[in-house]
Amino acid sequence: MVRSTKDYKIAFLAGLIEGDGNLYAYPNSQRRYVRIYTPDFSEVLWIVKTSKEIFGKLPIIGLDRPRGNKKLYLFRLEFHDNYSYDLFRKIDIVEMSDFELLSYLSGIIYAEGHIKVKRMNGRILFDSLEIEMKKKSSIESLTKTCQLLGIHLKSYNRLKRKHKVYYIRDRHLIEEIMNIVHLNWKWVKLLTSLNKIDLCMYALTRLYDHIILNHIVGKFFSNQPLTNKEILILKRMINIKLTSRTRTRASILYISPINNIDDVVELIKDLQHKDYIIDYMCYLRHNELSFFYKYCFKKYISS
Repeated sequence: MVRSTKDYKIAFLAGLIEGDGNLYAYPNSQRRYVRIYTPDFSEVLWIVKTSKEIFGKLPIIGLDRPRGNKKLYLFRLEFHDNYSYDLFRKIDIVEMSDFELLSYLSGIIYAEGHIKVKRMNGRILFDSLEIEMKKKSSIESLTKTCQLLGIHLKSYNRLKRKHKVYYIRDRHLIEEIMNIVHLNWKWVKLLTSLNKIDLCMYALTRLYDHIILNHIVGKFFSNQPLTNKEILILKRMINIKLTSRTRTRASILYISPINNIDDVVELIKDLQHKDYIIDYMCYLRHNELSFFYKYCFKKYISS
């Protein structure tokens, strides 16, 4: 399988758009745009830097506060131009190389996939990867991509939601697919389920990538006051001295020393966690406070 510097990243972005984005054309107008939504800070950075590489331009970054979850910011990355719109609208997975297909599938998995784990003798182990998609066209793209790659995609009916859930149990295949781009905390969760990274590091990575960094950057971009502790973390992510009113949100993030989730993990290793964990525990939903979250947070708070 041949990696093309740009083509596989375009395919990956197309998968993200299929899962967490959309293409929109204004009625009775020539205006077109491409949009991707995400709350994960590392994913925003990757999209910003990859967009500059592929298109030679940066996206517009908007901030939303979802009705169902006022605690988090939702980053809205948009391209308002016909070229980007036509590029992704005309993508045909049948014409993709095998590696581009894997990249496209990887984008869908990061957008709609969920790593299921099981506990066995006190250890967290990989169980399966589940993919939930409601849109008919997205389901067709998923199943066709797997068919072209020779991947046996199984499914079961989720009765309460009245739709199918697709799943893959081949952990080596899932690692190969998600290893293409280390996009967000889901990559670290996979490594944890394969016993390749510490359990508590995954818990911290999800907390930081999905909540703490999301909240700090969201507050900064919306001109809300930050605490001294939040400012210290912000300085590790962006160069505050280079920010100004004339710079866009994307241009500020483009010069960040952090490129993907691997750099977030390295940042986490160098922080004093208990001060931040205590402040942000309230942002976790109760169903996320499973045994290993409680164990890891207690470990760092008491250290």
